[in-house]
Amino acid sequence: MSQPDSIRRELRNKIALAMERQINEQLYQQGAITKEMYEAAKLSLAFAASESERNKNEI
Repeated sequence: MSQPDSIRRELRNKIALAMERQINEQLYQQGAITKEMYEAAKLSLAFAASESERNKNEI
C-alpha cells in the first residue's frame, strides 16, 4: 500500500472514531443510552483507537 493510501485510511479511521464518540455523547445526553452503555462505548472506542495506532506503527 502506498503512503498516501495509508494516510487516507488512517484519516478515515480517525474520523470514524471521532464521529462515533460524538454520536455516543449525544445519545447519552439525550437519555437514549445509559451511563453504563456510554462508558462501555467509550472504552470500546479507546481500544479501537489504540489498535489503530498500534497497526499504524507496525506498517
